[in-house]
Amino acid sequence: MRLNHDLVRELLISIEKTDNPMGFTPKMGEHFISKHDITVDEYAFMINKLKEANFITGFVAYGSNGPYLYAAGNLTFSGDKYLETIKNLETWHAVKNIASTAGEISLSMIQQVATSYVKNKFGLQ
Repeated sequence: MRLNHDLVRELLISIEKTDNPMGFTPKMGEHFISKHDITVDEYAFMINKLKEANFITGFVAYGSNGPYLYAAGNLTFSGDKYLETIKNLETWHAVKNIASTAGEISLSMIQQVATSYVKNKFGLQ
C-alpha cells in the first residue's frame, strides 16, 4: 500500500481543527473515510505510518478480519511542525511539483522540500 500525501495533509489539517481533547476520534475517522472515499485499511495504514513518523498519537487495533478499532488521536509536536510546513495550499502545490521530479518521496523529504521552499520564498537561505 502506498501513502497518499494529499490525504495525509488533509488528515493532519482535520486533526488540527478538532476541538476534542481526545483528538480525532473513531467517529471522526469514519466521516473522514466516507468523505475521501477510502477504505478502512487505507485509513489504518495512514494512521500507522503517521504514528511511526511520530506525527500523531493514534492507534490501530487489528482482529482476524483487519482493523476493528482505530483513531488518529492528536498531533504530536513533530506532526504540528510538519503540518506547518505544508498547510499553506500554495506551498503545498509548489512542494508537490518539486517533489514530483523525484518520483517516490517520503514524509521527511516532503518536510525538507517544504522548509527549503518557504525559506527561499522569504529569502532566509
